[in-house]
Amino acid sequence: MTWDQWRYARLLPAAARSLGRGATYATLVATIEWGRDRARRVAACRRIQGWLGVSSVRASRLHWQCLWSEAREEADAAFFMRHPDALADAFDAEVALPTPTGSMIYAGLHLGSPVLGYLHLCRRFAPDLALIARAIDPDNPMPADKRRFAEGKVAWVEATAGRPFFKTDATSMLGVRAHLRAGKPLYLLADVPGDAVGRSAACTLFGETVRLASGLSTLVRIAGSAVQTLAITREPRGFAVRPGPRLAPGEVDLPAVLHALAPFIGDFPDQWWMWPYLPTAIDSARG
Repeated sequence: MTWDQWRYARLLPAAARSLGRGATYATLVATIEWGRDRARRVAACRRIQGWLGVSSVRASRLHWQCLWSEAREEADAAFFMRHPDALADAFDAEVALPTPTGSMIYAGLHLGSPVLGYLHLCRRFAPDLALIARAIDPDNPMPADKRRFAEGKVAWVEATAGRPFFKTDATSMLGVRAHLRAGKPLYLLADVPGDAVGRSAACTLFGETVRLASGLSTLVRIAGSAVQTLAITREPRGFAVRPGPRLAPGEVDLPAVLHALAPFIGDFPDQWWMWPYLPTAIDSARG
């Protein structure tokens, strides 16, 4: 049995039994993933050192913590899929987040627990909130057990939210535009790597030029939407929605949104999963 089979067929179902087991799962997965993928580790540590100005030892520790955060998000999702009633009490109820007035895009990061945060936003602030995300591509060489978990997670999120995801293909974009023009809100993650989509833009983060998906700017342009930036962090006793700046339609482009979101990366570098994955503009040009 391969590591991925053990992880998704044996370890993750066991982690779903309790939050304590989820923490153990995250520790084991982070330790194994940290050791087995040297190229990812080197890329992450180099970027962490360059962006944050920390030592190599600190950068290595932060990368391990990010792997822990990403694995813990899996375990949390598995737990709440098995114990859905527990999700209502998992978030800080005192967050001051403006409810949407007119067309609104909630823009977050691959940080903490973005999908659980989406479900919380649906329940607390915006019952019509829709999520836009890449589909699970049938051609993706994802291990079968991981694919089964991912497909089950998508089905659970859609059922809990009461609506399907909007995908990122051209046909779905027509639905997204109609959704926004009807005054309904949308939730997306702004830090999607530029090599994962058809259109991207060069943006500067912490002094480095990287390529990110450019769809956010297009949506704002065609729908006249405001953008509420936020991050969903995992706290010792649950989760928190942390609002960032709210940008009016005329203030929104991708660099402005990233400028508003960047402090979350600086404040929670141990929960941002994308350190090794963002291509630089130079890498993209060479490719």
